[in-house]
Amino acid sequence: MFGQLLAELRLAFGMLRDPEFLHAPYVDMNRNILELTEAGQFAQASAALNDYLVHSERIVLAVYARRMGDIAVGAG
Repeated sequence: MFGQLLAELRLAFGMLRDPEFLHAPYVDMNRNILELTEAGQFAQASAALNDYLVHSERIVLAVYARRMGDIAVGAG
């Protein structure tokens, strides 16, 4: 199951026209999660990680949907 998820994510990321646009916002979020964890603020780090994962899921799905729409329009 996890292997299939990774394969699907690789396909979705491969459809990106500008990977830096996708990844850039997460640098600060990663830093914040790390700093909270290192400070022993595990509840806050957990909440920040949850926000991170929800945000990233939405972005990946939106990019994928947009690209699939572009492909459908090009085929029609």
